[in-house]
Amino acid sequence: FSSTAALAGYSGIVSKCARLLGKSDESDIYERLSKSTASAFHKAFFNVSTSQYGEDTQTTPALALYFSLCPREDRSKVLEGMLANIQGKWKGHISAGILGAYFIPMSLMWSGRNDVVFQMVTAKGFPGWRHMIDSGSSTVWEAWDGSNSRNHPMLASVGSWFYQGLAGIRLAPDTAG
Repeated sequence: FSSTAALAGYSGIVSKCARLLGKSDESDIYERLSKSTASAFHKAFFNVSTSQYGEDTQTTPALALYFSLCPREDRSKVLEGMLANIQGKWKGHISAGILGAYFIPMSLMWSGRNDVVFQMVTAKGFPGWRHMIDSGSSTVWEAWDGSNSRNHPMLASVGSWFYQGLAGIRLAPDTAG
């Protein structure tokens, strides 16, 4: 699932880069790859009856939203399902590993839900970033439970959200960077 999402999303980025460099033939190749992979992704992983990608997951819908892999007409329902998982079952906590630690906050940010990311970042208890702080840590851990390294960048990608979502310092979506 995550590899297919990445192929669809990143080949779209490569297409845009090639176009900026004046390499229209290469851009067209990667654009076709991106679109065909996104279509195959949606067909393979979208559950029409629930309007969701996957069950009991935050990362799966986050990847679909972040890389714009779901059709426009399904985006709001996919977001609603992800929000229900975060706010319902997980009571405002993140439930993800290294991939989700980046894509969940960023997909919520781009969906206009910085309030939910703030809730996740500040949620007391396990799992979460606040749990690390409340446990006396001044660094980010490798695992939510602190069982491995307690000074590891693995779950620190939420720092991107602090700049982009909280402070508002980000690139416009259609810029080259």
